Amino acid sequence: MTRKLSVSLPDDLYEQLQAEGAENVSAFVAGAIRQQLDRQRLLGFVAELEEELGPVDEDAFATFDALLDDVLAAQGSASRVGKHARKSAKKKASAPVARSRSAAR
Repeated sequence: MTRKLSVSLPDDLYEQLQAEGAENVSAFVAGAIRQQLDRQRLLGFVAELEEELGPVDEDAFATFDALLDDVLAAQGSASRVGKHARKSAKKKASAPVARSRSAAR
């Protein structure tokens, strides 16, 4: 089942969408919404874990982050999108999240 709705976009986003050649705008928007909701649920889960277990050990995080970079480099991966995503997620993880882990399932 699908529902039809109207969405207003700032001019710059509309132009970027057109430049990307998105043929199915509805699918593009649905994917973006799904991705954002998944991200919010994940950040809520991370916040719950930090509340329950305490904050992440920054030194251990840096060690494993460098190790993952080395492994990916050895596999021929030029870059890692997740690295930037983790850094921005870390900033947002401290924000309160209304949903509990059980409600996010």
